[in-house]
Amino acid sequence: MQRFFTSYLLFWIFCTILIIGGVFFFFTPKQTHSEQEKRTLAATPRFEWTQWWSKQYANHVDEYIADHFPYRETWLQTARTLKQSKGIQDKEVAFVQPVILPKKKDTLSTTNAKKQISPNKDTLTEFKVKNTTLIQTQTTQNNIPDTEDAIYKNGILIYKNMALQFFGGNESMAKYFAKTMNEYHSALSPKNVTVHCVVPPSSGAFYIPEKYRRGTSEKDNLDCIRKNLNSQVHMPKVYEILEEHKDEYIYFNTDHHWTGLGAYYAYQAFCQEAGIDAIPLENMQRKVIPKFLGSLYYVLQDERLQKGMDSVVYYKINTPYRMYYGKGEGYKEKIRIPLYAEYARGGASYGVFIGSDHPYIEIDTDLNNGRRAIVLKNSYGNPFVPYLVQHFDKIIALDYRYYDGKGVKKLVDQYQITDVIIVTTSVFANVAWHSDRLKIVLNN
Repeated sequence: MQRFFTSYLLFWIFCTILIIGGVFFFFTPKQTHSEQEKRTLAATPRFEWTQWWSKQYANHVDEYIADHFPYRETWLQTARTLKQSKGIQDKEVAFVQPVILPKKKDTLSTTNAKKQISPNKDTLTEFKVKNTTLIQTQTTQNNIPDTEDAIYKNGILIYKNMALQFFGGNESMAKYFAKTMNEYHSALSPKNVTVHCVVPPSSGAFYIPEKYRRGTSEKDNLDCIRKNLNSQVHMPKVYEILEEHKDEYIYFNTDHHWTGLGAYYAYQAFCQEAGIDAIPLENMQRKVIPKFLGSLYYVLQDERLQKGMDSVVYYKINTPYRMYYGKGEGYKEKIRIPLYAEYARGGASYGVFIGSDHPYIEIDTDLNNGRRAIVLKNSYGNPFVPYLVQHFDKIIALDYRYYDGKGVKKLVDQYQITDVIIVTTSVFANVAWHSDRLKIVLNN
């Protein structure tokens, strides 16, 4: 009798849990985006007989239930906390194995202005392209002794709530990038075009403690690029000016990019090299998007980085402008957009700078000073471009990773360009694929 009563009680407890869980599932608000996983959650499955017989509908239902389980974000955070509490913990330092992300272009457009979208995941680590090796494997790390704090692994360091990537460049790659810049000069100098290359270091150059450093110095690598450039190619001293301001908020804690302030200091170095008077920062309007967890948090999902949560600070220029992104064949269809995508929020907040990674952008001003520029950039160049608008009649900004239109040589003739500005980072300057893409865009 007692055994029957126990079984009966357990049965009703189980049924009660199922009923309560079902009520919570159907009546709790549903999210469309997971901030922790930085992805769009499964939408309500749409019933179709064809999917029913192929079992696709059942799979969609499973995905929907898994993505909208009550208090899912809380359970995810609890699971990560328990996982990270295993073993002996160092509150200051953690080494993390590298994670390879797919190259994906996320663009903020006026049609999805209010939507939450994934953060830019561009080439944190690169897939093999032709004969290019992964960034993380370019530097040989064999026979490196363990430190007393942790085992050294070729990945990402978490130090004082900041995620830092190890640099994997080398002298041969630096020379290859310099050779690419020299090819730009050779092709464009007969057209009276000045070539500039703006190459900031990664945050690890300034913030990885000395005892954890391995491999090539980023400063030495950038010096190697400079040494091998044609003397007529302008390379602003970006490393030096950023080093002067390294105690300021010039790099994100949770993202692989620099901040709007870091880009401003690089802009100052560019102006000095180009003979232009930089516009003071106090002449611009400072604005802030809070609560930003960026690309490296997306990779690591480590709660220590939440303590270093970022804000995206941007400085709005006062120069009147008209900005368009191009679409369609030859990017001939021009759609007007703002210089700052101020609707950007959450993991997509870095997209506030020129609306993220459009392949083709055209910006016009009424300065009438005779200077016209082409800017070839990856996502590192996004916060840099707005500062340039204050000095040029026209800017054509091309994301060389995705642009497949007319080559730079043709665009120079079409728009009477006076300056070509390449904006990348030391990490990507040491990946052959990026240099190869720049060559393709030059000669298309």
